[in-house]
Amino acid sequence: MTSSDGLSWGGADLSPHLHTEECNVIINLLKQCHLDNKFLKYFGQCNEIDREMRKCLRKEVRTVSE
Repeated sequence: MTSSDGLSWGGADLSPHLHTEECNVIINLLKQCHLDNKFLKYFGQCNEIDREMRKCLRKEVRTVSE
């Protein structure tokens, strides 16, 4: 994921206009974690934030499909 495009997380478009404010906050935290931990991200430094983002995105999909 690059900080400039917001488009590459498992093929999901992470553009802010497509997500809830709650998920956008988490997406931005993950982007910042990746910027701050260019090396440690490969050793799980950002995994907890990534899990929270995935959970939030799944919740969005469930809400839309109901």
